[in-house]
Amino acid sequence: MPDKVEFKEVPLDLIDEPGRELRRYIIRENLDGLMESIRKIGVQEPIKVRVGNGRYKIVFGHRRYLAAKQLGLATIPALVYEDAKESEVDDLMAAVHENIEREDIDPVDLGYYLLQIKKEKNLTHEQIGEMFGYARNWADTYLALTRADPEIQAAVSAKKIDMISGRRLMTIKDPIKRKDLLGHACRSGASQVVIGGWI
Repeated sequence: MPDKVEFKEVPLDLIDEPGRELRRYIIRENLDGLMESIRKIGVQEPIKVRVGNGRYKIVFGHRRYLAAKQLGLATIPALVYEDAKESEVDDLMAAVHENIEREDIDPVDLGYYLLQIKKEKNLTHEQIGEMFGYARNWADTYLALTRADPEIQAAVSAKKIDMISGRRLMTIKDPIKRKDLLGHACRSGASQVVIGGWI
């Protein structure tokens, strides 16, 4: 039976932040841009929350919530779902779907949350890809980032290199050479082809 859903303005002081936020980092510049947009035209897309015991837990829309809170808004438009059968990992999957559609998710964050889904639901990479409408190698690429050096993860998150380049750098066995080439790639803006040539 599908969840009962209601659209309403929810008081911000009754909303609890998610136990597992999809993004490890909330980029300040992006949040400032979102705050400016909300200041001018309001919250245009509702967040999703799950209600239980008079409180609301964010399923997705955490950045919109944070921006609205910093602006001092009293309420935020939300799709309110009854607290029912769905687990935290099911809510996590809904958040992943929403962020993939919006195309604004950090690849490293996505890798860690696919890893969480993989462990909790005991899924293969192929099953994870199918769940989100992609082929097996889609999950492979993101999950590989969870095994990367912290410096490579940071460079991918900051968009200094793309995730394919990050994965290629991970194939370099010598950690000193790997770190040196990463620094050169970040400074020069080297493409996947150039990095592939180095390797």
